[in-house]
Amino acid sequence: MRSHGSVICGFWPGGTGCHLRGDPEAQIVALYIMASPHPKEAP
Repeated sequence: MRSHGSVICGFWPGGTGCHLRGDPEAQIVALYIMASPHPKEAP
């Protein structure tokens, strides 16, 4: 298990990040999935 993850800056201006704009809950979930210590446990 890792202690934390990192999110590359290119994610947010890229296609997926742009689609999440305007939906703060989706942004939080995406950030959690990418940076959580349990990345492979996400469905």
